[in-house]
Amino acid sequence: TQSTWDRHIFSAEMKHSLLQDMKEKVCVASASDVSVTVQDVDYTLPDGRIVKVSPAARQSTDVLFDPWLMGNGSSGIDRQIPTAIGRCDVDLQSDLWGGVVLAGGTMLGAGVAQRVEAALRMAAPPLASVRVRTASEHAAWHGGSLFASLNDDWYDTSSTVWLTKELYDEAGSGVVHRKFF
Repeated sequence: TQSTWDRHIFSAEMKHSLLQDMKEKVCVASASDVSVTVQDVDYTLPDGRIVKVSPAARQSTDVLFDPWLMGNGSSGIDRQIPTAIGRCDVDLQSDLWGGVVLAGGTMLGAGVAQRVEAALRMAAPPLASVRVRTASEHAAWHGGSLFASLNDDWYDTSSTVWLTKELYDEAGSGVVHRKFF
C-alpha cells in the first residue's frame, strides 16, 4: 500500500521544507525521561489537505535524549553537554553553563530546549547559572559567514583558524586534530 505521504506529490525541496515546518510545529519532546501520552495531530499541507501525524512521529525529537530508541548506544545530548563542559578549562565552565545554544531544525521542536535546560540544571554545579537558548536552523551558516567576513587576511592557508579542503584531502581527517587541538 502507498503511504499517505507518498500520495501527496511534492518536490524534494518542498518535502524538506514541509518536514522542517512539521517538525517545529507538531513534534514535542517529553518533559523528562518519563513518557507522556501524545495524541495524533492534524497538519494542514499548503494545498489544504490534512495529514495525520502519529504520536511516534510527534515524539521523534526524543531520540536526541535517548539515542537507543534508534539503536544507537551513545548518550543523549542532555548527558553529552555536561560531559563536554566538564572537559573544558575550569575557568571557562561557568560561562559555558550560562551560554548553551541549541541550533538546527530539530532543536527547535517544542520542549527540546526546556528539557535540555532542566537536565543541565540537575547536572550543573550548585552555583552555576544555566541558560539554554535556541538559534535559527541556519545559525552555524550565519556565524561562519560573519567570521569569514571579519578579515580577508584570515584566509591565509597557513592560518590557525582555517582548514582548506585541499589540505584536508591531502592529509586526511587527522589534520583537524593536529591543527586545532
